[in-house]
Amino acid sequence: MSTVSRLLISGGTVFTGGEGGRVIADGAVLIEDNRITAVGSCGDVERLVADGADVERVDAGGGLIMPGLVNAHTHLYSALARGLMANLEPSSNFVEILENLWWRLDRALTNEHNWYSAAAGALDLIASGTTTIIDHHASQVHVEGSLDNVAEALTDIGMRANLCFEITESAAVSNLKKAQSFIDRLRERGCQISLDDFGAGLSSFAYLKNFNVDTLKIDGGFIRDIIDNRISESMVAAITQVAKVMELKTVAEYVESEETRELVTKLGVDFAQGHIIGKPITLESVLSDMNEMASEADPIE
Repeated sequence: MSTVSRLLISGGTVFTGGEGGRVIADGAVLIEDNRITAVGSCGDVERLVADGADVERVDAGGGLIMPGLVNAHTHLYSALARGLMANLEPSSNFVEILENLWWRLDRALTNEHNWYSAAAGALDLIASGTTTIIDHHASQVHVEGSLDNVAEALTDIGMRANLCFEITESAAVSNLKKAQSFIDRLRERGCQISLDDFGAGLSSFAYLKNFNVDTLKIDGGFIRDIIDNRISESMVAAITQVAKVMELKTVAEYVESEETRELVTKLGVDFAQGHIIGKPITLESVLSDMNEMASEADPIE
């Protein structure tokens, strides 16, 4: 947005989103001091800026005017892997995908690659209507300063983001001093730190005292059979109790049934991750649902 105090976007169909979302044919949106102050028909909103002073006008050209989308799970450091041609045998499972492609790419990344990867991913997201992301930087062999490169690229592009660094317990404990030094620098930048696959290591609780993290992601091996395995249930309860004492948030991985979700909630886990919460959907499906909502709504003049 420019330095003018008011921006008027008009000449398009406005979709407000949210519960009870409205569809306004030939609508307009007025933004003042970076805040949306009016949404309505072109005529009504135009009257609010009749004086014409300090107003920048943008013609939507009959397009859709809507709130920016939020992508709550991106991995920008690996965006360059999309469409990468490689002489590889087809992978039969997720671990083979990691071993055959993702981790090989990870080992080849430099700081410059990270910047371009984040910039390319951000531009693609903006083109799809996404203006805010929660990015999980989960490089297993991160280059020093790699998350700084992601932050710089997003700032240059103009993308709002909540940056998280996700590190496995095994990767962190391999060099405690270096890991905590890196974590401290990330926290200075406002990043949140998640310790992934917690509980899979041999001395999880002992190592936990050495790390200043925000979130524990409980290893899915304890969640998959938690309904039928009292040991898994007891482990999750213990992890959750310690996390609360340390004022950390907890996430249960692989929550695939309502029964599992109810149990981890009862045990005090803060968040759940898995198909019971939501399965991946394509952008085409989202746009199709929006078009269906627009066709069923009564235009507001």
